[in-house]
Amino acid sequence: MKAEWISSEERRPEPEVLVLCWDGRKTFVEWFGSKHPREFGVTHWMPYPLPPGCKCDMHDGRRA
Repeated sequence: MKAEWISSEERRPEPEVLVLCWDGRKTFVEWFGSKHPREFGVTHWMPYPLPPGCKCDMHDGRRA
């Protein structure tokens, strides 16, 4: 399954989920709480993939 970038204008990430972000210049990983990603200059985001075989409590990307 190919991951697609999601516009911050179209949809926000779920709270407290690890996401890969793009601000128009660089990519970085971030946790978002109640603030909108656009407040941080993020134009696009996608769920951050977990490593193969990960058996941690973060199976849905949330902090353990």
